[in-house]
Order: sequence, then C-alpha cells, then structure tokens
Amino acid sequence: MQELEQTVRDVANEKKTGLADIAAEFRKAGTPDEALRQTYWAWDKTHLGLKGHQITAETVLQAMQPDPPK
Repeated sequence: MQELEQTVRDVANEKKTGLADIAAEFRKAGTPDEALRQTYWAWDKTHLGLKGHQITAETVLQAMQPDPPK
C-alpha cells in the first residue's frame, strides 16, 4: 500500500495539485493495533472511528488552506 501512497504523492507533486495526505497522518499512530486503540478505526478495522473522522476532516481542511506567500 505504501507504494501506491507514494505514487499518489509523486503525481500530485508533478501535477502541482493539492493533496490531503490522510495516509501519512494515520501512520503517525504507529501500529495498526495502536490506531485501533486510539479510535482511528471502528471495531471492524474497516470504517473510521471517532479519531479517524477527526483526523480526516482536519487534514482535508488544512490541505485546502492557501500556501503562505514566499
């Protein structure tokens, strides 16, 4: 899965398009078990949990912010 994630990052960079890198945020939890414990995922390990919804929303909103002037 990480190869696909990197490909998406590369294409977004090449096309100079926005990217809400949710996968990178979810990896910060460490292990899948830790992500489940922190409610990134629901009990079924498929659907988002409370923290997962929060992280997704925050990451998308942050990606929509304009870049600061250089």
